[in-house]
Amino acid sequence: PEKKNRDAAETEFPSPRMIRRCMERLGPSFIKLGQLLSTRDDILPFEFANEFKKLQDQVRPLPLTAISSVVEKELGKPLTRLFDRFSSESIAAASVAQVHEAWLFSGERVAVKVIRPDILPIIRKDIRLMYYFARKIENRSERFRMLGVVNVVKEFERTIFNELDMFVEAGNIERFSNNFKHTRELHICKVYREFTSRSVLVMEYIDGIKVDQVEAIKAAGIDPGEIGLIGLRSFSRQLMEFGFFHA
Repeated sequence: PEKKNRDAAETEFPSPRMIRRCMERLGPSFIKLGQLLSTRDDILPFEFANEFKKLQDQVRPLPLTAISSVVEKELGKPLTRLFDRFSSESIAAASVAQVHEAWLFSGERVAVKVIRPDILPIIRKDIRLMYYFARKIENRSERFRMLGVVNVVKEFERTIFNELDMFVEAGNIERFSNNFKHTRELHICKVYREFTSRSVLVMEYIDGIKVDQVEAIKAAGIDPGEIGLIGLRSFSRQLMEFGFFHA
């Protein structure tokens, strides 16, 4: 009986888990929206923001033929004339773009980020659907009307189209690098502008260890406490000095 009552209560308004699973089924745009919402516990109840943190942005990678066609169209040359070597397997694949390891003819190892072809009309269609759902939710719930769910979709619409423009991302990297040009604590990847377009971004490839892999950091002879202090100092400067924050 207790479970039945709980299920009945959840049907009055979808539970955080139900909404998260719906986002996963609806696909890449909704997954990214959920990820944005997971960082907005200033406007969402904790249980929703916490549940949305479980959303993963890994999708099936596109074959090399699809990726190479984008690169060649954007940069105006065959792949074999642009890169000395280009890995056929992606090292990361997400809803908007995927990344491949490659080497320039100069010998430099690079990461090539490529916007997925035909993603723009899909996102436009998904955003129209998001507005529809947001208005429905606000009409049904005073709580969510006060939170401004439609405004969240507007924020997402603004950020997602910036994310589709590699010129914007390249400019952000260069601005971030310039802000920290006088410190040796941070290394920001170099952007190769001659190999960058609206849908392709070529950056210096940097090997590393994720900050939450503490044992691996220690095994590499690095002090995790010092890494934490470097992070704290860099975040403080981003917020207090530059007004330009890497999220």
